[in-house]
Amino acid sequence: MLAAIDDSLPDLAVVPITLGRYDHFTLLDGALVLRCQPEPGAATRVGFYLLPRDGGDRALAELPTVLTRLLRPTRLDLGNRGRADLSAEQTQPWPRLVQVDRRVRTPFLVCERGWWTWRPTQLLGDGSELLRVWQLPGDTVQLRSGQELLASTRPGPGSLRSIALREPLPASVTVRVLESSPLGPPCVTMGADFDAVCGQTHTAVD
Repeated sequence: MLAAIDDSLPDLAVVPITLGRYDHFTLLDGALVLRCQPEPGAATRVGFYLLPRDGGDRALAELPTVLTRLLRPTRLDLGNRGRADLSAEQTQPWPRLVQVDRRVRTPFLVCERGWWTWRPTQLLGDGSELLRVWQLPGDTVQLRSGQELLASTRPGPGSLRSIALREPLPASVTVRVLESSPLGPPCVTMGADFDAVCGQTHTAVD
């Protein structure tokens, strides 16, 4: 692990994943250098991860597993209802990459830490999609897709990455605005008809 000179910056973990027989790291004039002797068909993979200054050492043991799983995503079949739940036993918050097989092409809703957001995916050549989620220790990440979403309370048009929803019910929902959108004001599509809207605005204070 390379410690940052500035205390306000994270440390950098350098994690060898796949090294050749003669590959090794060395320090040269304060720089970390990877020495290689390439062989036909050989591959070298090294992961880099930014760790917080407080408690980063405790995460080092889990980093090889986390980075290897990013190279080999967990494959999920969401079935006819387009649902899946992801649990994990890690002790640190980590990104996860899942490869999703969907039977219905609708947007994706992902619930992390109790908040639902739209999530884009990357389409692969075999028709499956890559989806990135962020998982905290003890949290179960929920994935939802399919026709049921089109009849439920959900982020409105143009609200990708701009709002998060908590406890979305047909006639009520808690909305958190994450950022402004150049496409227009954030909006929510409710799952039931309504005649009036009531709510409160909360201002965060640092």
